[in-house]
Amino acid sequence: MNKEIIERAQRAKAKKALLGEDVDIEYYTTETNEHDVLASLDDISEDYGQDLLDAGIEPSEKDRSGSFLQRDRSVIFSRAKYPGLELMGTTDAIKKYDWLKEYLWKAIPVDMDKYTAEVELDQTHGYFIRSEAGSKVTMPVQSCLFITSDKIRQNVHNIVIAEENSELHLITGCSVSHTVNSALHLGVSEFYVKKGAKITFTMVHNWGGGVEVRPRSAVVIEDDGVYISNYILVTPVKSLQMFPTTYCVGRNARATSQSIVYATNDA
Repeated sequence: MNKEIIERAQRAKAKKALLGEDVDIEYYTTETNEHDVLASLDDISEDYGQDLLDAGIEPSEKDRSGSFLQRDRSVIFSRAKYPGLELMGTTDAIKKYDWLKEYLWKAIPVDMDKYTAEVELDQTHGYFIRSEAGSKVTMPVQSCLFITSDKIRQNVHNIVIAEENSELHLITGCSVSHTVNSALHLGVSEFYVKKGAKITFTMVHNWGGGVEVRPRSAVVIEDDGVYISNYILVTPVKSLQMFPTTYCVGRNARATSQSIVYATNDA
């Protein structure tokens, strides 16, 4: 691990975000049971099937090029079905690829606030998705960060890389079980769109009235790269604060962001 990164995170442990209600991180626990790995996404409990569907996740994997499911703090399913596509937990990717450290915390500063610091100091997976150079992954990849335990905090770091002249379509569902009364989701997501590449990213949030959510996301787009973001939230949430940022660093880099947010009750 990078000593300098860790030290910066430790110094930012109490740093409040510039915007939004301050969340008491320590109110939420990191203690939870490890969940069993699934042989098939269809093996998910019937109790949770509708929760996944409500977040845009198809348990049958029909018309999907790959699937990733993290339950609480455990990666329980990961499979890429398309040539030129890599899909795994971020923790496994860091162990597999030494070069991945060149991407970690490059789009988002680790000391942005106490939420980014918490993700670095107590990371629990997240997804790593990569389309190889020249590959066209036309069917969407689906990934889900799912909370099923009460009062848990889920700290994830996601990395998405579209190599040169590749194409990648993602559907990400962040969801909570209907049985959960309260939880905290901290999600850092870094996207890298290389020269001539394209990413379409659709995120569906399916939270509950007792869930606090602090996503931190940023995109870096190189020459002739394209990034299209669609964000949807139409279910209750206790508190949500985010400020997604896109850096068009290359010539003719293009980005489009569209959001549908419906606040209900006391959100």
